Amino acid sequence: MASAASRSSKSPCLWPQPLNVYQNQVFYPKLIQRSWLWLKMNMGFGENSEFVCLGGFKNVRGVYEWKGLKLELDETIYGFGTCYEIECESLEPERDKKLIEGFLEENGIEYEYSQVSKFAVFRSGKLPD
Repeated sequence: MASAASRSSKSPCLWPQPLNVYQNQVFYPKLIQRSWLWLKMNMGFGENSEFVCLGGFKNVRGVYEWKGLKLELDETIYGFGTCYEIECESLEPERDKKLIEGFLEENGIEYEYSQVSKFAVFRSGKLPD
């Protein structure tokens, strides 16, 4: 999996918003309310606990067919910049890795292999070096 980081201008930090607010109560979609995380948050922390929002990031995935490969291109927008990541599952990973690397190099696209997850990048507050 290869990723290339772009130091674009600051983008707003995006976070899903609750559907409605009524008398200081927040109503979330029923699907979220049935999730394991929702139950853990409501039952595991107690009424006097505070839930701290760390912020968020937006990930947009495009899926493309290229030279017989299925490439998944992620654009991840953080409040401090944007990263791109190419993913390709393959039965012949070494051959396809060389094909993708060749394309990136021919087009002057700098890249490196991911060392940390998108969430770890978000928590660090900076794009990978």
